Amino acid sequence: DEGTPLDELVEPDDRAALRTAMQSLVDTPLDQVETIYRVPQAGGRVRWIRQTSLPVRDERGRVLRVQGYLIDETRQKQLEASIAGTQDRLFMALESAHLGTWELDMSTGERISSPRVAEIVGLRPEELGTLAQSWIDRVHPYDRDQLDRHVLQQARGGDYVHLEYRVRHREGHYVWVQSYSHVVERDARGRVLRMVGTMKDVSPHKTVQLQRERQTRLLDLLNRAQ
Repeated sequence: DEGTPLDELVEPDDRAALRTAMQSLVDTPLDQVETIYRVPQAGGRVRWIRQTSLPVRDERGRVLRVQGYLIDETRQKQLEASIAGTQDRLFMALESAHLGTWELDMSTGERISSPRVAEIVGLRPEELGTLAQSWIDRVHPYDRDQLDRHVLQQARGGDYVHLEYRVRHREGHYVWVQSYSHVVERDARGRVLRMVGTMKDVSPHKTVQLQRERQTRLLDLLNRAQ
């Protein structure tokens, strides 16, 4: 209704920010100011409003009135909340599965890894480095050919790759990791531009597997010798 103060229409928690934004037009020579606030609706719902305010001044620079342009941002805010919720659930799922994630830019060689990947090799995130070569240098020499073959396979058109290999831990020993990678972007000629993947420390499982394989080979050798 005409004469109703604007801030009385706004969610109580957002009133101070709106008042500050409007007062800044009086106290400073700003040409415009933008603020976002909520307006209560029936049924406990709220409508998000983005308001751009422009002052109309006299020859002395005093504010005579303010012109406001309002945009309904409700749908955008709902999408942001939905995305944030999805990201939180994904993060919890990755953490519960002890999975690290990484992203590789093939054009620059930059590799961005989650803190879990650094933890696998006993490093802090800032110690891991952002170049793919710094990770390759940690790969066991016997496993580098396998890694190269899989990268070449993806470069030739394979989108998904799963492999297990060893990487050097900070303390000097090697840990077994299980990696899934996926090509998410190629150029017009089919060359790989960007890859993403997950990584998990499978050393305990791999140790048991290798022991069983050695025992099987030993029994087979004894049987043939007998």
